Amino acid sequence: MNERNRFADLTPLLNPASIAIIGATPDPKKVGGRPIRYLRRYGYRGRIYPINPKYQLVQELPCFAALDGLPERPDMAIIALPAEAAIEAVKACVEAAIPALTVYSSSFREIGAVGEAREAKLKAALAGGTTIMCGPNCQGVANFHAPMVAYFTSGLGREDVSAGGIGFVTQSGLFGGLLAEACVKRGLGLGYMISSGNEAGIDFADAIAYLAADPRTTVIAGYLEGIGDLDRLDAALGRAAERGLPVVILKVGRHAESSLAALAHTGAQSGSRSEYETLFRRHRVIEVSDIETLYDVVEVLTFGFVRPGGPRLGIITNSGGVGALCADQARALGLDVPGFLPETEATLRERLPDFASPRNPVDMTLQPFSDPVSLGAHVRAVAADRNVDVVLVFVGLNWQTGQEMAATLAGLKSSLAKPMMVVWAGGDPRGAVALRAARIPTFDSARRALEVLRALTF
Repeated sequence: MNERNRFADLTPLLNPASIAIIGATPDPKKVGGRPIRYLRRYGYRGRIYPINPKYQLVQELPCFAALDGLPERPDMAIIALPAEAAIEAVKACVEAAIPALTVYSSSFREIGAVGEAREAKLKAALAGGTTIMCGPNCQGVANFHAPMVAYFTSGLGREDVSAGGIGFVTQSGLFGGLLAEACVKRGLGLGYMISSGNEAGIDFADAIAYLAADPRTTVIAGYLEGIGDLDRLDAALGRAAERGLPVVILKVGRHAESSLAALAHTGAQSGSRSEYETLFRRHRVIEVSDIETLYDVVEVLTFGFVRPGGPRLGIITNSGGVGALCADQARALGLDVPGFLPETEATLRERLPDFASPRNPVDMTLQPFSDPVSLGAHVRAVAADRNVDVVLVFVGLNWQTGQEMAATLAGLKSSLAKPMMVVWAGGDPRGAVALRAARIPTFDSARRALEVLRALTF
């Protein structure tokens, strides 16, 4: 393997048997106190060693004055100190051959020349040793499988996150907390969170490569501002592609203003837009342009949704006006709403009322409100059309037979010839709940569904 494409082993960072917190504090609301609270709350089974000469006890745990007073060498040390003190702590940890560090401390490269000089000292301290470092200017790491939560976002303190197949790497710590909250609200399992910060040690590519090798990871998601070595990112994404593992990335820095914001945030250079586009196309990375679509796409992929073979939609609605709107929105996003084959229209016409439309988009009128089973026949006919790559079903304001319609759609999932997505707009909310329970992608607006389809198609 080319040396520049060699990736760090993040095992001591994400699955440590013992953790020291340098700069620990009794206050669980402060940065030095929150990892202790979270480690204990989520049931971390390893040893926790608070370090701070000011205290004898921190959150009911014995507190040590210095690193050399610990009864063992910890696998990971978390550093929650001001920048200059953090540099000295990193030096001490490297000298002690601690395998992994997570440096929360900020005021490094992201603040300009003074910070750049500090970050150079951090890198110099790491050089020649075997210690890996996450950060600085990061919110930490979490492995919900272990469980080991050393990520200090307040988003992890409200409701417990369940373990699952999503691996998330972000150059902005806040996005990790936002994704965690979204997973709780949507009932999704989250496996890993890695906030890489300024990336003076491990970088975005290291995290992608590690997640790609983890058998419990089924979807990789990322927030990316920029990376210094695109060849390494290329190699990491290649590992995910070899495994057939979907990767969803929200890449910022498309415009001058956002590039400058990224530079001020983590010191990241956003790089050439065309270079990233080429790289993403090569490995079929799913790129999204906003955080809500990131959540939606990740959810759809955790449901096992098969990416459409093309951009051609077969649309079925209970309103001609809604069908026209869906078609307009689809075409505005670059999706296609083709005409059906004559035999498809003939099949639909046999089951539809005389005043309904068998053309794409199909207007079923109110037929499924009195005959919910008919919906299944219409969906099967559209899915069988070779001009169609994906079926979009729009159900609006059904309070009468909503649960029956949901059951009909859920029953189609295993046998349908093409992937299906549902828009459940108003009406009986139990229908949408049932569809999601059946792991059928279900949205409250056509726009959201179409944004996801665009991301998954191109």
